[in-house]
Amino acid sequence: MSPFEVKRRMSELRVAGLPVVDFLEPETRAMFGVTERALISNNVGTARKLTDLLRERPDRVGGLILPSAAVPGEETLVVFRE
Repeated sequence: MSPFEVKRRMSELRVAGLPVVDFLEPETRAMFGVTERALISNNVGTARKLTDLLRERPDRVGGLILPSAAVPGEETLVVFRE
């Protein structure tokens, strides 16, 4: 296998009762001052900053939903371990 080949395990799941911040919604992105393009770029800095910020409130946020950078039109669910 080439070291440049990226392998990803893809799956689908349904989560209920997990309080998440939904960055698929334009209103949410506007509230945090971030664009969809920034969320799906190869520069993960924006997503990391948002994750760090939201993890400061484990009493209110259990994760976030982002547009998938790997598969256009799909979603990524980040679940905080806390």
